[in-house]
Amino acid sequence: MTENKKIIQKLEKATVSIFVNSELRCTGFFITPDGYLLTAYHCIKDYELGIKLETSTGEKLKAEIDEDNSLRKFDIAILKAEFTPSHCIPIGKISDKVQTSDEILVLNNSTHTYGKISQFLTSHKIELSFVEKNTNIGLTH
Repeated sequence: MTENKKIIQKLEKATVSIFVNSELRCTGFFITPDGYLLTAYHCIKDYELGIKLETSTGEKLKAEIDEDNSLRKFDIAILKAEFTPSHCIPIGKISDKVQTSDEILVLNNSTHTYGKISQFLTSHKIELSFVEKNTNIGLTH
């Protein structure tokens, strides 16, 4: 098994499908071992009937939005589930060590795409050149 496939398998375990009002809206991933997740705010903004998660192993969970730590202005939502994930992906800032041509992996609920950073547009945005796309990584919907 290639090193990239091993990494993807670990990342899959941290990734969830997010349902809002019983409709699949987006994906997210656990960022802490005590059940905090990161996703895009626009995906969960109309959550009157609740937010539900489905893990890569098919476990179904309820989640609540953590408004105090979410950043609506930057389209960032932090969710909390009463769950201890087997894997999480800690987040951090883009450091001075990140450069153009560095590789990046983008995960979605059923795809992964490898790319390279082609340029920094602003301090919060990068442009990617995609190298490979695979639409069969086994996450549930």
